[in-house]
Amino acid sequence: MPPIRSIVAATDFSAEATQACWRAAGLAAESGAALTLLHVVEADALTALRDWLDPRRDIGTAIGEQARML
Repeated sequence: MPPIRSIVAATDFSAEATQACWRAAGLAAESGAALTLLHVVEADALTALRDWLDPRRDIGTAIGEQARML
């Protein structure tokens, strides 16, 4: 089996997701792999956020643009 080079763990900040992220962090530390944590939200949450910030802005596009800048 090839060595693990990277691990991605998604979280919605629930207790279960937090436990999974801790496990992913432990595996990354043990294997020397890079760890990426990904925060996920439901589409309805994005709509609420957009309406709160600026109803004219497409928040999905804005998040994608921000992610590409990293």
